[in-house]
Amino acid sequence: MNRLLRCACLVVLLSSPAVVAADFPAKPIRVIVPWPAGGSTDTISRIVGQRLTTIAGQQVVIDNRPGVAGTIGADIASRANPDGYTITIIEASHVIMPATTARLPYDLARDFAPLSLVGVSPQILFMHAGLPAESLKEFIAIARAKPGMVPVAHTGVGSFTHLMTEMFQQRTGLKFNQVSYKGAAPAFIELASGDVHLYMATLASGAATLRTGRVTAIAVASEKRIAALPDVPTLAELGIKDMVVIQWWGFVAPVNVAGAVQARLHKDLVAAIDHSSVRERVNELAVDVSTSSPGELKAFIAAELTRWAAVARAAGLKPQ
Repeated sequence: MNRLLRCACLVVLLSSPAVVAADFPAKPIRVIVPWPAGGSTDTISRIVGQRLTTIAGQQVVIDNRPGVAGTIGADIASRANPDGYTITIIEASHVIMPATTARLPYDLARDFAPLSLVGVSPQILFMHAGLPAESLKEFIAIARAKPGMVPVAHTGVGSFTHLMTEMFQQRTGLKFNQVSYKGAAPAFIELASGDVHLYMATLASGAATLRTGRVTAIAVASEKRIAALPDVPTLAELGIKDMVVIQWWGFVAPVNVAGAVQARLHKDLVAAIDHSSVRERVNELAVDVSTSSPGELKAFIAAELTRWAAVARAAGLKPQ
């Protein structure tokens, strides 16, 4: 075999998926977080990243790229080199955006390779404690008697909480006076004061306000009651069907990452997420750890995209 042919064979061998996977990772892994530091998504990423550093044997670096409801970070991630050294964490808002935002610079279903789900946290209906109501049934009676007048908070037109509010109206036939806030913190301040009467959010967002006694949890949008609030019924128990709504988080990579590298990332991520120390810290955020296969996460994302597109259409919302 001449020298040129031997060199060519060596290049092919060293670039084969098996060799690439065996050598991966050989340098730090960047995790793009499409939100500011300090929030729940950032916290989850850092908890998982710390353990992934140990498992992968390379430093995991968190790169916060916030802006435009998570789309700036997702766009950067979609265009990253598909070598496995850049991954990103996505969440429920990312499946909402295609239904409400025109000309997104990426396609969530087409431009990413799913790796694993991280966890889920059901949405909870929080009510101002000063209302003459103690249950969802009594709140609905008040809202039905005052169509379009009862103030309900959400975090901006086209946001996850906005579409959940629209879904709640669709499932109950109610009409609210929807009030937009820049985030969960100001929404809970106004809910506690009584300026708005209802807000839907995760327990992680509302736990501190709930402890003040100025708001009360009246229903949970999950398939079954949650351990942290065992006395709070599900919406299904209260007769409101087809309204299981969860916040969720998952890791994805650029779509063209090599299959062997994707498999290694999936394996290491699941090992990190399922580690007892990670589970304990993530559970403290009122998030149930729930890993998945890449195929399961892909199917879940597709179903969520379809579901929220239907909610937006029914509400008369068009991508803008």
